[in-house]
Amino acid sequence: MNSCSVNILHSIRRWRQRSGLHVVRGQRVHKLLLYHPPQVAAIYECASHVLRYINAPYEVHMPEIDRRSHVSLYGNLYWIDSNLQTSEYFIQSFDFTREIFKPFCLLPLQDNNCLNELRLAVWKGDRFSFQHFLTRKIEIRVTNKNKIDDTEEVVWVNLMTLTATNLPNLFHKKYGVSYFIYDNTLFMCCSDDKDRHPCIYIVKGDVCKKIQIGYGKVDWFSHCAYVPNLIPLEFQI
Repeated sequence: MNSCSVNILHSIRRWRQRSGLHVVRGQRVHKLLLYHPPQVAAIYECASHVLRYINAPYEVHMPEIDRRSHVSLYGNLYWIDSNLQTSEYFIQSFDFTREIFKPFCLLPLQDNNCLNELRLAVWKGDRFSFQHFLTRKIEIRVTNKNKIDDTEEVVWVNLMTLTATNLPNLFHKKYGVSYFIYDNTLFMCCSDDKDRHPCIYIVKGDVCKKIQIGYGKVDWFSHCAYVPNLIPLEFQI
């Protein structure tokens, strides 16, 4: 590795400490989006080891608090953002093909919201799910279209409302909530309220089961979900 590559990778590490790092694969093109607040963004091309600065509009920002809600879908990046002038919450996106930022859609449930209460995830591989927590109740809403694009208006449908009395308090878990939905069941990773031990919560209807998976105070969680596929897939590197 030459000295130029070493310097670029060193720069990426410094940015990564302050922002999310995302890898997008499309036609064997690997890119990283790096963001440094308030309005500095760059694209790192893995094949050529080239770091290019790009324009980040004033209204675009990636607060540290939003790192838990960055998702990748069809090669583009999506995250929860807020309009500083109107106080509306919406999904912001970055198109890696055209290398531009663009708003995708407004979020439902705009009243009395705070970024601490909002989570974004991918549902069924081609839609968005949106988790909202308020007063010990979790609502899950999903987009009604089975393919995400920006040519039609997005409609959010209420998938489930969870009201178990032993749900964890999500409001103060600034960085530590990760979730996915399978078979109308919410699987959520976060720390418990009392000791901040890492736990998995399995929630369906008004029933919530807590499984402790470790000890010690933990503030940051992330997970990977694996669903077996019986159809063999060709894989090339």
